Amino acid sequence: MDDITEKKEIEKQLYEMSITDPLTGAYNFRYFNRRLEDEILRARRCGERFSVIMTPLDIIPWTWY
Repeated sequence: MDDITEKKEIEKQLYEMSITDPLTGAYNFRYFNRRLEDEILRARRCGERFSVIMTPLDIIPWTWY
């Protein structure tokens, strides 16, 4: 038997790197798409309604700083 603990840890790190921004650590669009798909499937499975509201944050006037 082989110990795959180290390989699994590397796999986990690579996955985290693929779904987060390296500078901020915020989730990226790839993560958003995956979660959106999961939530749509869950809503269909449960017979619930589903909606998404999106707004670009770069157009909000940040005048209070």
